[in-house]
Amino acid sequence: MKLAELARTVRSKNAGPLKLTLDLLFDDEAAYHRVLQSPALEPAVMASLYGRPAGTVEVLPLPRGAGRQDRHGPAGSVRRYRRL
Repeated sequence: MKLAELARTVRSKNAGPLKLTLDLLFDDEAAYHRVLQSPALEPAVMASLYGRPAGTVEVLPLPRGAGRQDRHGPAGSVRRYRRL
């Protein structure tokens, strides 16, 4: 099965001039654990895919819900706060 079939969202972001972050978001915990246990996400495999030396790639899985934030408006919106 392909990653695109298991992940709801796959996105990459620059995390500095020499770093790239890949975010993989899943709808259910079973898909998350299946991908997490896949040898395709091992650092050495990812390094070879991106043409990087072994040892320069880290895979940092986050527990379910980590980084989840409830938004109270569109991303990047300007909100005014009232002082109490």
